[in-house]
Amino acid sequence: MGFLNPSTKLTASKVDRQFSKFGKQLAEEISSLKGLGYLAFDGRKDKMLVRENSIQSFTREEHIVVFSQPGSRYVDHFTPISGKAIDIAKQLLRIVETTESVNTLDVIGANGTAVNTGCVNGAIRLLELHLKRPLQRAICQLRLNELPFRHIFKELDGKTTGPSSYFGCIGSAIDAEFVNLELTKFCKVRGRVKQIPDAVTNQFTEDQKYLNDICLAVQTGIIPTGLELRSPGKLSEARWLTKANRILRLYISTEKPTDKLNRYI
Repeated sequence: MGFLNPSTKLTASKVDRQFSKFGKQLAEEISSLKGLGYLAFDGRKDKMLVRENSIQSFTREEHIVVFSQPGSRYVDHFTPISGKAIDIAKQLLRIVETTESVNTLDVIGANGTAVNTGCVNGAIRLLELHLKRPLQRAICQLRLNELPFRHIFKELDGKTTGPSSYFGCIGSAIDAEFVNLELTKFCKVRGRVKQIPDAVTNQFTEDQKYLNDICLAVQTGIIPTGLELRSPGKLSEARWLTKANRILRLYISTEKPTDKLNRYI
């Protein structure tokens, strides 16, 4: 084993210096962002390590980032007191005021969740009420992809019993470990999924690659080598893609699928 080069090895002090250097640069850039016309925000829940009375535990905390367009320039971030629209709207208003954008803001961007887009108590609507004028909304439409499938699933299988648990027969069946589940003979199903060039699929996530491969398998009747060993993804009510993966995986492992399962396919 060779020795580390003292001039290039990573140390805590080097990390601190770089953090301080780029932190100052970012602060200077942010301070120059005034009179913005287009703000967008998005967030996710991250797993955080917390310590209380010398006891460590994990919790999930929502982090929301605000950026300006065009250019996707970072503006600020915050952790709302709760996931309620009113708490998100308060933080957005604070950022609008801090950047002196009360009179210049025309467009607000976000994903299409109800907490953001609700027409009465959504975060954007509450922000509009504070500004006393409507804003042009630039809402990401990707989340709408899951709505038709979600409603069909509830119609055929019944309501959910939690964020990742189901009461109906199909929901209960896909809430299982599929790795190494034996494949069986199944009827091919006509579909519109076409073979996609590797240059495109190489940019897919693993869940997206799985959906593409298993759709082709169901259409052609040919199972790609190793597909039965791959994970279809974690089951969650908020992720239609992995739910679809699991339904298709169940289909190719069911010798005599029920009418309800066939209707899904």
